[in-house]
Amino acid sequence: MKEEYDFSDAKRGAVIPLSTSQTEVRLRLDNDVLDWLRAGVSKTGGGSYQEMLNSILRTHIQTQEDADRKSLPYRHFRGAEGTELSDAEIVEIVARYLKDKHPGGATLEALTQGVRHEQDWWYIPVRPSFEPPRRYEYYEALADAEGELEDTEHLTVLFLPTAPTDEEIGQK
Repeated sequence: MKEEYDFSDAKRGAVIPLSTSQTEVRLRLDNDVLDWLRAGVSKTGGGSYQEMLNSILRTHIQTQEDADRKSLPYRHFRGAEGTELSDAEIVEIVARYLKDKHPGGATLEALTQGVRHEQDWWYIPVRPSFEPPRRYEYYEALADAEGELEDTEHLTVLFLPTAPTDEEIGQK
């Protein structure tokens, strides 16, 4: 060890520069939270509780963003080219959910004409191929399809029942 050192060219401050992607903040944590973070660092074999907290927060943010994307109203859903879906495309999706619904033997058709979109709701006219003998079966089928669309497609729909045309009634 030398008796005297020359610090004339020395610089004040940290020897290792801080990351420019991080900001130093003062943060108050409950004691039990801080103890938990420190114990977690100890279990993993070292590091800093700040890094662990940053990792936990980053994971939480990603989880929230994923959940938000999944729960967006359907109007934010984009087609293959990134464009909003048209009324016809929405009706096509709805038709897939109606194709297996046959209240009283009737076939249900989603109509493009008359589709409305207000706030987060799609209002879609639906016409049976003939008047079902038990109307409650018709409404149950529509309610089932609305629920399935909301659960699987995140599409909030209200079906607007319409009467079959005179032609369709005559064909029955």
